[in-house]
Amino acid sequence: MGEKIRRSELVERWHKKMPRFFYWLTVIASGVLFVSVTIHFTVESAGAMHVEWWQQVYPYLVGASAGVIAVCKFTVAGGYKKVDPDKIKGKTVLDHDNF
Repeated sequence: MGEKIRRSELVERWHKKMPRFFYWLTVIASGVLFVSVTIHFTVESAGAMHVEWWQQVYPYLVGASAGVIAVCKFTVAGGYKKVDPDKIKGKTVLDHDNF
């Protein structure tokens, strides 16, 4: 479907500047992740029982937050990668010859 991304390119993307929207999305997701993990381990360390709804919601809070943070960190500000038209295989919906 797409080109493989090299490990060095992933590291480079991780350290580049993010767009402002994705930066704030990362901040909010990090807050949700931190609060949910803190609540979970506080209840665990106190030896108390978790409420049933918390046991069902907790994995989604942690997983969704971590996924949002990872996607936002790999989003790079400042342009898109140029695509060589010779490397595109097959026709797409955007080709005018299809109409």
